Amino acid sequence: MCPVFVLPMCLSYLPITLYCGSLGQDVLDILNLLEIESVHFCGLSLGGMIGIWLGANAPDRVRSLTLCCTSAYLPPVEFWNFRINQVVENGMGSIDVEVKDLLFSPAFIESDLAAVEAIGRQLLSTSSVGYNGCCAAIRDMDLQDCLKEIPKSSLVIAGVDDLATPPDHGRLIAQEIPNCDYVEFKNCAHFLNIEQADVFNKTLSKFLGKQKGTFLDS
Repeated sequence: MCPVFVLPMCLSYLPITLYCGSLGQDVLDILNLLEIESVHFCGLSLGGMIGIWLGANAPDRVRSLTLCCTSAYLPPVEFWNFRINQVVENGMGSIDVEVKDLLFSPAFIESDLAAVEAIGRQLLSTSSVGYNGCCAAIRDMDLQDCLKEIPKSSLVIAGVDDLATPPDHGRLIAQEIPNCDYVEFKNCAHFLNIEQADVFNKTLSKFLGKQKGTFLDS
């Protein structure tokens, strides 16, 4: 398993315009650098959007897809422009509370504030230029036509309480991808892999166990 982070989130030295395709190409460049032929790809949020692009445009590099709390199309444009301008004018700290309320359910914020604050610190340390570049990638994204082109076995996971990418978005993805399962997790919002870590790990392991050529293949 090879974790891949969205590298442009770290950039701070130049204005950047990003697209899901360019971020997907970044993943392919990393795989090429590491001499990895193909992977079982798991992505959450923007990572899931990158996964959709990879599944449709580089299917030979993807053995399976797990797409979590994501969307193939996430308007309105005005929301993303407002968020970008907010960060440009006031910095990352201006969206701290707003973003955490989207990432986590109220119950989890109350029960595990330490975990929420840890994510908040990561957000505050993120480059505003890189963050806004990723917001622009989501703003300009429309991957709806890509879904039917994905030939590989896929799993979509949604959080019932996710306000950022509500379950309807996940259901649409699962309906359009030809060979796709769909699961909803209760009692969690956008970062379901943190709120429901045990359930998430078991669900992912079960899915991967059905795929040929994995370390979980029985």
